[in-house]
Amino acid sequence: MRDVKSDVTLLAGIFYYCLTGHAPQVLRDSADLAPHRRPDRGISHVSSEPLVVAQLNQLFDRAFAPLSRRFDNCNELLTEIDKVTGGWGTTGDIDLAAIGNQGSDLLLAGNRDTQLANLRDQATPLMKHIKTAVSSPRGTYGLFKVSMQDSSSEKSLPDPYHRLTNSYQVNLSCGPVNASAARNYAIAARGMDLVLVVQQRNADSKKAELEVLEILDVREIDNEATLLITHELKTWLAEQMKLITSKHANNDQPRKDRRF
Repeated sequence: MRDVKSDVTLLAGIFYYCLTGHAPQVLRDSADLAPHRRPDRGISHVSSEPLVVAQLNQLFDRAFAPLSRRFDNCNELLTEIDKVTGGWGTTGDIDLAAIGNQGSDLLLAGNRDTQLANLRDQATPLMKHIKTAVSSPRGTYGLFKVSMQDSSSEKSLPDPYHRLTNSYQVNLSCGPVNASAARNYAIAARGMDLVLVVQQRNADSKKAELEVLEILDVREIDNEATLLITHELKTWLAEQMKLITSKHANNDQPRKDRRF
């Protein structure tokens, strides 16, 4: 049974003949040279580009090698031919910067993972400014305490949002009545936009509810944006303090008459 590798070598021999006009004849002559390596039968005249000649020599080195090292099938041979004829070596120098920039533009335009990675790079430094903004109300207000921390648990976001940063958690607590509320801030992608999202648990609920805040363009955090974020948070904190107060302020148990 004829080996497929031998058929592929035959095709390579036809390709060699088309390029040089010389028949391969035998794979190895008395000096153990392959057809393209023999005097006056080389392929240096095929192209003025040294890289093209080098690629062709490499192709025929493998095609005319001992059986174990030859191309296994036609696809492998065609792939190597494409490298030569498809423009890989048709220029004296390869402009890696131009190819890299063009490829990057194409990936940013059509690959979601690349888009998210680019947006994540933009979101990370912005999140530092948001942390500063939401940390400003930190402190003790009578029986109420406002504290902040990096969130250790990340809740999934619904479509069309994709989380880009870790969350920063704002906690409101009132120790004497064992009441609390919390909200987590993070930057997420909505399409190609950066939006500030909040996941929060209000004082009257144990279930985390998602609220998407799009009160500003978070691609840039300036003084005005900081003011808006801080004001919105203080508004929520005030609402939660009032909610805890109204729920617990009038639950004193009536005293029972004491009899002596």
